[in-house]
Amino acid sequence: MIAERFTMWLRRIAVAVLVAGIPAGNAAPLVAPGDQPGRERIPILALTRWADLKTKLAAFDLGVDDVMTLPLAPEELLARVLVITRP
Repeated sequence: MIAERFTMWLRRIAVAVLVAGIPAGNAAPLVAPGDQPGRERIPILALTRWADLKTKLAAFDLGVDDVMTLPLAPEELLARVLVITRP
């Protein structure tokens, strides 16, 4: 019963915002693959303090849809969420 409710709740999520306070090499367990049977893929936006290109590219390799470097402007965050959730 609880698992069923949790699954229904997950289906309503439009985007996941992941605040990554760890280097990219250690983030792999946090991003689930999008090819799991019976599950819709949820767009992922990662927020990180690491601005280096290697970290951002590693996040994309893990399946993240967009990466923003902290600190950020709330208006830009909203704009990026709207873009990655377009149908």
